[in-house]
Amino acid sequence: MKSVRSKLIFFCTLLLALAGVGIERLQSGAPVAMAKSMESVVAAPVNAPDVAAIPTAFSYQGFLRLADGSLATGSYDITLKIYTTVTGGAALYTESFANTVVNNGNFSVIVGDTTPIAAGVFDNANLYIGVTVAPDPEMLPRQRLYPVPWAMQA
Repeated sequence: MKSVRSKLIFFCTLLLALAGVGIERLQSGAPVAMAKSMESVVAAPVNAPDVAAIPTAFSYQGFLRLADGSLATGSYDITLKIYTTVTGGAALYTESFANTVVNNGNFSVIVGDTTPIAAGVFDNANLYIGVTVAPDPEMLPRQRLYPVPWAMQA
């Protein structure tokens, strides 16, 4: 399904680009001898390798407080997991970030940059991210992932 959608998007983009070139040439008064070549370009099959690889990594920011309520600052080992359920279930993806810098409670990591995320992970309708800061257990509730990461798969 995704490859058909990718091919359709590529095909529509190609048609719009070719139409734009044709209109520009007509307005500039340049000779218009491109109809034949446009037919051959449009008729060319669109293969998945022709479309640039879509990145699956995304940025994730979090805010950490210590047990006493103060803002965490320092270096922490953080593990992020992607699930299809808000509780329980097996993780579809796991990535660990050793020595993550946390400043005044804030941290930022790139999920999927070191450990690639399989393309099929984003085929799930509901995804949740679980955060673990060692040595504590996973924080609850898990946070739902919303459309921004899915947009990379469009």
